[in-house]
Amino acid sequence: MSTSELAQVKEWPQYHSRHPDGKHKFRTFVQILTIELSRYPNFTVQVTDFTHNKQSGNNNNKDDPYNPTSSGLRVLPENLVSCVMHKDKIDTILNGYNVLNNGSLNLQDLLESNTKVDVSKYLIIADINFSLRTFLSHIEPYTWESNVVDFKNIKEPKEINLLTSLLSFIYKQPIFLEDCEEVINSIVPKEWKLKAQEMIQDPDLFEGYDELENLLEEEKKQSNLEEDIEIDLYSDQEEMNQDQKDFYRDFLLLTGKRAESDPIRRKEEKERKTK
Repeated sequence: MSTSELAQVKEWPQYHSRHPDGKHKFRTFVQILTIELSRYPNFTVQVTDFTHNKQSGNNNNKDDPYNPTSSGLRVLPENLVSCVMHKDKIDTILNGYNVLNNGSLNLQDLLESNTKVDVSKYLIIADINFSLRTFLSHIEPYTWESNVVDFKNIKEPKEINLLTSLLSFIYKQPIFLEDCEEVINSIVPKEWKLKAQEMIQDPDLFEGYDELENLLEEEKKQSNLEEDIEIDLYSDQEEMNQDQKDFYRDFLLLTGKRAESDPIRRKEEKERKTK
């Protein structure tokens, strides 16, 4: 991959032109969240490394307190970066992902019936070169050389540190970890998981991210509470009948609970995975 400055989004300088100058280029590790067809063969790809600067963010949904992905991953609006990516760059990332993870992702299938798709559940961690430009009030860079991260090729200390930082934000997310546990375990090597869990203990890592930190703490408490509910529901070793299950789901709906909070659904999903 061509050389450019390795940096997190929070280290990108402010830039005030719709056109890249060829000088402000940065290589950043990110998780790909969504892919949206804009003007073929170009796509708008939403990514995050969970850090932000004054120009990062999303031109849409500015009033949302956070961005809930379909996978349960939580990302604050200011931590989002929308970038312009050519189809062949996306294909390169997806092909690399498939080779490393024995997958079968392809753009045509992902966008079969939609112009925008949420891919956060696949945990696509990419090594992308960005060329800075702005659109409206936010940074919206062009992209050039890009590929999926191959953990065994990450050797340099700064690479290790920045990639571990990205993973640490992911490993703090209880709903995402539970719902995507199988995918995460298959993609992230054990030694990298340990690095991330160790970095989570660093109080300076999440400095300035109080809103996200508070949100994740609440979800962790909620997740623990739901585990207790699940144990209580099945502690007598007598399964609910279908009427009881339907009643419980209606209760969750009426009280505004998320579908992923349903312990019955989660139990059924766990049983399905073990078959």
